[in-house]
Amino acid sequence: MYLTTGEIRYHRVDPASVPQQEGGGEVYGPKYIFFSARKDETYLSRVFLDSRCVPHLQAGGEAAVAVEEVLDIMGSAPGCMGVLHDGALRGMHRDTIARYGGLVINKQHKGTNRNITTPYALGAAPMSCGSRTGA
Repeated sequence: MYLTTGEIRYHRVDPASVPQQEGGGEVYGPKYIFFSARKDETYLSRVFLDSRCVPHLQAGGEAAVAVEEVLDIMGSAPGCMGVLHDGALRGMHRDTIARYGGLVINKQHKGTNRNITTPYALGAAPMSCGSRTGA
């Protein structure tokens, strides 16, 4: 099959394939969120609970879709206590899930200013018994 100059070719295009920010870099394609659970420590016991596409320029981005998905899962899975998620969830997202009764465990967002505290050995904290402000 030879193509001539100016020939119109038709090919499949995924309208959800757009530049996305992922892991500090730009990738091209659709963005999906998946949630799964495991029965126990067995690696092959994973069950997918839900997956959703994150529309390009979605208000709230990945985190908004993730919060909606978590609330739907918690509403239909009695005993679900919360979610383990990546750094896309921030305070307002964690708060929404917490108000629904869920626990969120996620890493700190890269853009967050950290307050580094000094670690103390067990029993060596500079606080006397009965005092909350320290000795």
